[in-house]
Amino acid sequence: MFIQPVIICGGQGTRLWPLSRKNKPKQFLKIFDNKCLFELTIERLNGLQNALDPIIVTHNDYEFFVKNILSSLNVNAQIILEPRGRNTTAAIYIAAKHMDKNDLMLIMPSDHIIKNKNKFVKAINNIPLNLIKDDWITLGVTPNHPSEAYGYLEINKTKNDLLYNVISFHEKPSVSKATKMISSKNFLWNCGIFLGLRNNVISSTNFYARYVSKQCDKVFETKIVKDNNVITFDASEFEKIPSISIDYSVMEKENKIKCMKIENDWCDVGSWDRALEFVNMSKNSKNKIEINGGNSIFPSENRMIATVGVSDLIIIDSKDATFISKKNNPENMRQLIKKIESKHSNFLEDSLYDDRPWGNFEVLLDDVGLKVKKLTIYPKHRISLQYHKKRSEHWVVIDGKASVYLDGKYLELNVGESLDIKKNAKHFVENLTDHDLKIIEVQRGEYLGEDDIIRINDPYDR
Repeated sequence: MFIQPVIICGGQGTRLWPLSRKNKPKQFLKIFDNKCLFELTIERLNGLQNALDPIIVTHNDYEFFVKNILSSLNVNAQIILEPRGRNTTAAIYIAAKHMDKNDLMLIMPSDHIIKNKNKFVKAINNIPLNLIKDDWITLGVTPNHPSEAYGYLEINKTKNDLLYNVISFHEKPSVSKATKMISSKNFLWNCGIFLGLRNNVISSTNFYARYVSKQCDKVFETKIVKDNNVITFDASEFEKIPSISIDYSVMEKENKIKCMKIENDWCDVGSWDRALEFVNMSKNSKNKIEINGGNSIFPSENRMIATVGVSDLIIIDSKDATFISKKNNPENMRQLIKKIESKHSNFLEDSLYDDRPWGNFEVLLDDVGLKVKKLTIYPKHRISLQYHKKRSEHWVVIDGKASVYLDGKYLELNVGESLDIKKNAKHFVENLTDHDLKIIEVQRGEYLGEDDIIRINDPYDR
């Protein structure tokens, strides 16, 4: 029997706003010693015995993030792209349907930190596979404080020293209830990491969440194969799948569940309080000054944060928003995000910076009829062949060498050289070198939105 790792990587992770945005959620933020949570999750698979290439379930918009990280780690994987986020029940069930054999699924979120990855791998490798028949196995950790951010497992001991019986699930109780649970010594935090045989995962979901699996079956029959390792689905049909977590739809109802307790420094990075425990706070330290204070400050690269006489605060600065909160006050973050969504939804997306499959852009100026961007094009990458109906562009190369196609002609631009691109002109720029190419792009026109990009040919199939 083989282990099939399944990594769920589609969440938006807005609880780490303002650094985490819809167009770059928390699992892709490189703030953990210059690594992101998804990267750390992939690295956690090293040393697993009899492990297959992982299955990654993610959103269509995050395909290039996933592919770039897998490429940098030299890891092969199968990628399932969701056109709409429909929570973990659908993601896990579709991953199970995608498997060919009745192997053991190791289902892992992509936004957790486990400090001792060797200890984690050893724990998984030590699970007696003959014990996994009809049961799900979930991992649990001894709570060190009452929290309403986690789910809890009520357990008792089995005859086997490794596993506990799960009596019940309690999803995110109040702090007062969590305090009572912890004092009873019969509860663990639910890590959200599950193991189960593929056929059992399918049959269990069919029994307890048929309303989900039925639509998933219909969607899966018409899957779209993008290439050998990537599949996606029709967006309109996918949207009909009910959105519900596996905890609510299956695990709270299933009675064939065992728990393996892992003694490890585990964190689901669900708040800035927890995330900052693992972040190198010396980054950009020249941009923060405190007088008579004791705060957790994560400044941006280009702005100073100075405090006088205040303490016990979390301050997170980004290019266009600053988050300030009392420490140990994560429960109000959801309320904050809802208010931002209702009044200023653009701040849940990073409109000043965006990663693209070919590199990234940063907006330096945005005014009526005028926008200035800095484009960074990675080595051996290019933008799509495109044109614009409502704007013209002026490019100036500030670093590297640009290979440009413009209305049937091929041009090369060196540092300091520039080019005008008129409305409706068909064009692309390519970086054929081994170093980043940087261009200042000046846009002028009646409308400067990103949807005024008409792609004729795109190497990334957008």
